[in-house]
Amino acid sequence: MKTLSSLGSVLAVHPTSSGFGWAFFDGIGALTEWGIASGKEGRKARLVGRFERLLARFEPAVVVLEAHEKERAHRIVVLCRAFVHAAAAAGARSYTYDREAIAAALDIPARSSRYEVACRVAGLLPELSHRIPRKQAFGASEDPRQSLFAAAALALTYFVAIGIQ
Repeated sequence: MKTLSSLGSVLAVHPTSSGFGWAFFDGIGALTEWGIASGKEGRKARLVGRFERLLARFEPAVVVLEAHEKERAHRIVVLCRAFVHAAAAAGARSYTYDREAIAAALDIPARSSRYEVACRVAGLLPELSHRIPRKQAFGASEDPRQSLFAAAALALTYFVAIGIQ
């Protein structure tokens, strides 16, 4: 069976229309740092630069992203591709998971909302529980903190996928 210490660190990233949330897990699988990056003007270049600084700072062995979904905006898909290329250039392996895989790993219904995912992640990672966003009204803009929880959910999905829970 694999151990976390032999796999290296994990940086999970979830891009949004206004930036990205990220969560860093060290070589033993502990959430050590997290944050939200945003960019307005020159958005793609600024966000890729911010991502590259995270890669240089943490030197992760693995980068985890959400699979490109058909309903995601083209600029987010382009940003995800840029992140994958930057990760490869930094020597990190990239993995992607769709929302169904995330739900299965978190043991929640496949059609769970992002808020329900955040609640589950907060239950699994108490250090994030104080950051949980309020439930949004239908049609309201997504709270940027949702991307932080989505990133953590991606890392947890990776750990389940490799057999470490």
